[in-house]
Formats: sequence, C-alpha cells, structure tokens
Amino acid sequence: MKTIATNTCSTWYRRRTFQTSSLDTEPICQILKDKAPTPLEIVLSGEKQRELHRALLLLSAANRLALLMHVWEDYSYMEIAAFTEVSVSTVEGRIYRAKRQMQRLLFDEGSALFSSHPGNSMIDKMKEHRNDEAADE
Repeated sequence: MKTIATNTCSTWYRRRTFQTSSLDTEPICQILKDKAPTPLEIVLSGEKQRELHRALLLLSAANRLALLMHVWEDYSYMEIAAFTEVSVSTVEGRIYRAKRQMQRLLFDEGSALFSSHPGNSMIDKMKEHRNDEAADE
C-alpha cells in the first residue's frame, strides 16, 4: 500500500503542469524596474552636472555667488545684499545676469555637443561669450 501511494504521488508530481510567469509582468518588478535609473540615465546625469559646473565657473565671481546663494541656499535678495555689502538692486541685477548667462551657456552647449566643426566646442563658445560680456561691462 505504501508503494502504491508513493508511485501515485510521483506520477502526479511528474505530470502536473507548471504555471510560469514572467518577472516583467509582475507588479512588484515593474515598480522596482521603473524607479531604478538606467546606466544611460546615470551617465547623462553625471554629464549634465559636469556641464552645469563648467558653466557656473564661467560666470563672474559676484554673479555666481549671488546666484548660488539665491537658488541653492534659498537666501532672499536682502540677505544676499547684506552679506555682499551691496544694494538690493545690484543683487537683483547680478542674479538676472547670472541666470541669463547660464541660459545662454547651457543652450549653446546642446548645439555644440553635436557640432563636428573644429574650434566650435562648447568650452570655446563659453569662453568667447564670457569675453564678450567682459567687453560690454
């Protein structure tokens, strides 16, 4: 009797159909998959940070300080004016110019990345732009 029960169980185990499912269709895998950055996203994020840092370094020290204090440190114009010992209107102007310069530098960066002309690199354009700004002042 024990042998019959063993053989019956073994036969049932061998003949049963397996229900397989793809991990791609499981909801928990979709949640984990969607939140993790891809290697390409990681590389592009690092590249964006490097380009932002390069553009910030091309700003004048006064404009860079005012912009960083306002945007990243969340200081008010009055607090920045007190810290830098200038008027509030000067701080407003510096932040405005810094934002405008950053927009120009970062916009030009995108077109320069795909340009194959020698001497037309993003860094060259940023330096040229900075020299133009210095000549205007």
